[in-house]
Formats: sequence, C-alpha cells, structure tokens
Amino acid sequence: MSVRRAPIWSALVVSVCVPFGLARAAGVTMNWTDCSAPARLTPDPNGKTWFVSKTGTYPTICPTSSGYNFRNLESAGRCATGGETIYIRGNVPYSGPVNLSNLHPSRRVLIVPYPGETATLDGGGTIVEWGSILNLQGSSNFAVQDLVIQNTGKTGAGSFGIDARHSSNLNFYYNTITNISNNGLLVAGTNIKAIGNLIYHTASIRLENHAGYFNDGLTTDPQAKSSNVEFSFNHVYDNGGECIGVYGANGATIAHNKIHDCINVNLYVSSTKNAAIDGNWSYATSDAYNVDGHRAAGIQLAVEAADASKGYPLINVQLTNNLIERVGQGIRFWRRCDDPITPDTQYGCTAEPMPGSYNPEELEYVYIAFNDFKNTQALPIKIDKARVPAPNYGGDLNINRIYGNISVHYPGFLYIDNWTGWYEASAYDFWSDAVPSLQTPGLVDPNNNGYQDAYKLRSDSTLIDRMNRNGFWVPASDYFCRDRSHNLTYVTPGAYEP
Repeated sequence: MSVRRAPIWSALVVSVCVPFGLARAAGVTMNWTDCSAPARLTPDPNGKTWFVSKTGTYPTICPTSSGYNFRNLESAGRCATGGETIYIRGNVPYSGPVNLSNLHPSRRVLIVPYPGETATLDGGGTIVEWGSILNLQGSSNFAVQDLVIQNTGKTGAGSFGIDARHSSNLNFYYNTITNISNNGLLVAGTNIKAIGNLIYHTASIRLENHAGYFNDGLTTDPQAKSSNVEFSFNHVYDNGGECIGVYGANGATIAHNKIHDCINVNLYVSSTKNAAIDGNWSYATSDAYNVDGHRAAGIQLAVEAADASKGYPLINVQLTNNLIERVGQGIRFWRRCDDPITPDTQYGCTAEPMPGSYNPEELEYVYIAFNDFKNTQALPIKIDKARVPAPNYGGDLNINRIYGNISVHYPGFLYIDNWTGWYEASAYDFWSDAVPSLQTPGLVDPNNNGYQDAYKLRSDSTLIDRMNRNGFWVPASDYFCRDRSHNLTYVTPGAYEP
C-alpha cells in the first residue's frame, strides 16, 4: 500500500462455479507448487439454471423457473434470489460496467462461462475514474468463476477490475483479471475468498506513466476492516504497486500464492491480526521493477491504519514456509512513524500510548519461521523499531519470535532495531554466503531456470528435530504440502531435500 493512497469508494464482488472436466480459459495453471489445486465450485443441484447471451431478452418480470435466456449479466444477477447458476454464453466479449451492487440472494449465486466456452467482461477502455468493470458493492452470496475481466482504460486515478467492498460471503475462483488501471480485485467485508485467480498488469497507470498511486493487484480495502479473508493459490504479477495487499483484516489466510515483479512490495500485510502467511513464493525475475534503485520487498509488515476503526496492531501473525528470492529486503517490518520521507503525525507517531491501548505500530505474537531466502538484494529479515507491549502486558517479554529460517547467497541475515520483545533462536536459523552442499541448505532447481521450486527444508532435517525437542512450534507441512516428521532423535543431517 502506498503512503499516498487515494480514497476508495464502496463496492462488492461475487463468485461462481463451472462443472468439472471442461475446457476453461481463465485462472492459474498451478505449476509452481506440488500442493493440489482447490476444487472449483459446482452448481447448486436444487437451484435454477439461467443463461446470458446476445440473443437473450430483458424480462418484464423475473422468471421463476429454469432455462430463461437473459440479454445481459446485470439483468440475470438482479433477478437471482438464491441458488441460481448463471451461464454466460457465446464466446463473445460482454461490455462493462456490470452493476450488481446491493444484492442479497438467500444463498450462493454462481456466475460462470457455459461449459467449453469463454466468458469475457471487457471494459473497452471506457470505465470511469473509481468505477469498475464488475461492481458488486454491498452484496452477498455471489460467486464469480472462470471469467476474463479486462481493459478498464486510464481515466484520472484509474478504475477497478472487480470492486467488492462492504460485502459478505463472496467467492472468486479461477478468474483472469488484466489491463486494469487501478486495483485488479478489491474486496472488503466478511467471509471472502479469492482462489486460483490470475491477476496481471494492474495499477497500470503507475506501470506505464510512473504516475498515480501504488495500488494493488489483489487487495482488501485499506480504508475499512475485513474479517475471515482467504487469498490462496493466486498468481499475481506486473503490478504498479503491491502484488497482494492485506489491510485491516481480522482473520486472514494468505497461502501458496505466486507473486513477483511488482513495483513496491510483492506481499504487503498491514494493520492485520490473526493471520497465517504461509507457503507463498515471492520473487523477482529482473531489476526492471526497482523503486529508488531497490527491488520490491518480498513480504512487508506495517501498520498504516490511522485509527482503530480502520485496522489493528499486528497481533498473532505467522509468516511460515515462504520462499523469497531475488527481492530487495526479504521480510521487513516498516515503522511508518520513522519514515524519513513522509512521517505522519496523525498515525500516533508523536506520543507513546498507554499499555494495552491502540498502538498503530505495536507488534504482538509475530512469528517468522521456516522461511527460505535466496539472493536477496538487502537483508533477508529487517525489523525497523517495532514497539511491543509493556513488560507486564501479556506476561511474556519475548512475544515475537524468529526461528527455523534459511538464507543463502547473502552475507548477512537479520537486523532488529529494537530487540525488546523479540527472541531469535540462532541455533535454529541458518544463513550462509557459501555454495550449498549436502550438509547445508541448498538449491533444488530441476528445471535449471533459477526460480522454479527454489529450495526446501528436509522433512527429516535436524533443524526441525532440534526445534521440536526444545518446544518450538513447527508447522505440520512444508511449502510443498508434504508432512513434516517430528522425530525425537537426530536423523539424516542437512537441511535440503535432494
């Protein structure tokens, strides 16, 4: 998220499903992990089936039975009461914007292409500033699946691919979102999933004109709170700000995403609590996305919410099993109050808060564990002047922990400006600028392209064994979704899987 971010107005999105085993044009290929792809959503067997096509009509009264052929998606969506599957037909682009805001069917409505066909919502380059191709503001119980959403145009500060704020119970599965001048997929609300989406060339005003805002490809709204959010198995790249942004969320799972080549930060987690950031692959393929001579950060933590109505201190945030390569800083906490360019007194930077009160720069129970770093441009882990609660707050001085991480090909590893509240298990971290060997963490690169698969911690590594014996929490599986063994005796030495 940018320090200078434009206002964002409210909106909402929905998700859908398509039958298994059929040709699909949208979404990711899932070629970067051994983990199994999440299943696509399937139609409600008790719901009605409707169609959208160029030969359809506009009903004078909404149909009550299956089979109706609508002229456009907006008409079909506004007639849905719950359980419908809306198939988009014809292999021809449908023009945006499509307004499905403030709709509340009783149960999920699925929007998908007709089996074997492609469904495209095309903005045609004419979407107004702060508008969107698909607007589901304030809606609930929709699902959007396997659609192609593209071409907003570049009016003013830009416009969105999908705008899905102030919403609930939404699912976005396996869509492709591209050529968007502002955020690709913008959400806020409760119970929202974005799974398997391909999102690229978003925030394009910043990419192409070096103007506008550092906005995100896939993001929650930084001006509002959200809860129970999942962004998993998405591929996000070529974005003029952050690839993925998670702001103001209470309960978030950000897992197994492939994120690379974004200008500012690949994965930004700010003002969020109770979050699992697990198994993401964050990297850069070149130096083309530098900002001020530095590659984008791999994963950045911060608290940018101006007050408690917009977000939280970073509480109970676990960063585990992430592969981070060729970025600027690997994992970083950025303290906004000490920013040398734009310190902002409205963010509580001028006074120390009372213990237990809202502190926008406070960290509690942040765990950075089992992450792999390779060829970072700057420090793999850097924590800038993070504050923690007073010593008697929570009953544990060392409430934030760093352990079980591996860094190779960088002559350094860790910097923490203020060690109060932090514990780093140096015996269980490994870093080296040496060439890997069978006895040290190493690169597993079967395709010899320098990025695929990165490297991985052995399931029987003595690193895991030692940590388990000393009472450290160890995740049940590694980046590749393989079970980790928790043996109580020393096993094969080394930390990489040959």
